[in-house]
Amino acid sequence: AKLSKQSVAIPTSEEERATATDETEILSAYDNLLKQRSSVHFGYPYNLMYNHEELYQFMKYSINNLGDPFITSNYGVHSR
Repeated sequence: AKLSKQSVAIPTSEEERATATDETEILSAYDNLLKQRSSVHFGYPYNLMYNHEELYQFMKYSINNLGDPFITSNYGVHSR
């Protein structure tokens, strides 16, 4: 129920905001759903066993790689 359309709808009034499901609860429910579905996945063969811990420190930045990769960008926060 925490991932229903009603639960994840963006509140448009203070009244809706007061009764809205907490974002942390929604994210936790989504994490649990992904864990469950990944544990029994049967289909296209891809690797579900990977570790990106070395990249966690970069999640605090809004890294943007838009534009032509062969032309120098005027946006300085990128990884190219």
